[in-house]
Amino acid sequence: MKEFKEVPVFVFCTNERTIDFSIFCLKQLGFKNIFKIDGDTPFHEKLHEFCKLGLDLESDIFIRSDADRFIFSGIFDLIKQSTKPKVYWTEGVFFDPLMNRKRGGTPHIYHRKILQGVVEGKYTINHYIKPESGLASQLRDRHGIRVNSHNILTNLHDY
Repeated sequence: MKEFKEVPVFVFCTNERTIDFSIFCLKQLGFKNIFKIDGDTPFHEKLHEFCKLGLDLESDIFIRSDADRFIFSGIFDLIKQSTKPKVYWTEGVFFDPLMNRKRGGTPHIYHRKILQGVVEGKYTINHYIKPESGLASQLRDRHGIRVNSHNILTNLHDY
């Protein structure tokens, strides 16, 4: 797991009450490169900012999470899945207390190729209700890039 603790983690937040605990969970797991993308800017703009900032770092994979996600050790199993050849986007499952079940979703692990494609304009992020889902659909449907989902429990989702 030590080799994965250098993976950059980007946490999107908009003044959530849970941001400090979300970052605490990441630090407890040993992650060293944690970045907050905070503010009232729309989600699609935060996603663009994440892609630009990520490309300035020396990493091939990046974790993107939200301030209301409390990540635990399953993230390391998900990272292992994301380092396989031709894997460019990976997600696990989280426990959703509102629905009382596991669901697929954030955190997502992005490969550098996705960030680069967004910054270069090859892949677009639009101002949809769910811009990240729109990006995933575009990658899958227009570019033949598989979005990998795994039944690996990675976090608890708070509301």
